Amino acid sequence: MVERTEMWRVALAEAGMPVAADGAAREICARGGEENRFRSVNQEANYSRSLPCKSGKHYARGTRTDDVLSVENLLARNLGMRANAAGIRKMKDEEVDTLEGDPNRAMAIKSTLAVIRGIDVEIAKVEREVLKQVAPDPQFDLLSEVPGIGKILAMTIVLETGDIKRFPSVGNYASYCRRVKSTKLTNNKKKGENNRKNGNSHLAWAYGEAAMQAILNAPAIKTFYERKRAKTNVPSAMNAVGHKLARAFYHVMRTGKAFEMKRAFGRER
Repeated sequence: MVERTEMWRVALAEAGMPVAADGAAREICARGGEENRFRSVNQEANYSRSLPCKSGKHYARGTRTDDVLSVENLLARNLGMRANAAGIRKMKDEEVDTLEGDPNRAMAIKSTLAVIRGIDVEIAKVEREVLKQVAPDPQFDLLSEVPGIGKILAMTIVLETGDIKRFPSVGNYASYCRRVKSTKLTNNKKKGENNRKNGNSHLAWAYGEAAMQAILNAPAIKTFYERKRAKTNVPSAMNAVGHKLARAFYHVMRTGKAFEMKRAFGRER
């Protein structure tokens, strides 16, 4: 008896079927009158991959963002104050005490700030541990050398990609990263669209962030982006940069050679 998991891969370990390192694959075993039970497959690989996700946008970072927005709304609605996320995270309890108004509201703000500080500590702790584990990987060093690609993005790409050899071609990898259009074509005519959410959401986010940072830090990439933007629009141009980076990083991880700006984006104009 096999149950579909929350991800797109399912494996039966006893049947000898391979499971990708990024799969959330589990098996359900039924023997005689025993109850169905879960057994995780490739636990070590799954845990090392899921660790940064716990500090990613879908977990701790998302919770912290919600708390920051909560404080921002309290200040705006009740006191007419405008504060950005960075200012709220730096706010001290003493500053809250100086605000006019209901003391209960001040207590609510201070409690939320305490939660934000606690999340900051846990995020930093997880990121340090993941960096310690990923740093020896040569792929991490190669990606970190690309302009605008910091440690967090490099860690995310390396861990979420897993074994690059499981992607037969660069097109397969770009599709997995959600960097290509999901359309159905018949005789070169569009007949509909496939599921846009196929692929890896974390890699889609990582290459979106990488595109933005690369545009800000690399003149050649900025030139490519502006040329695309003039022909299309901002989202399409940004996606084109992310697509280029995904293809370039595929070859970097596959061959073990350093990123070549000229080969990926051409000469600066």
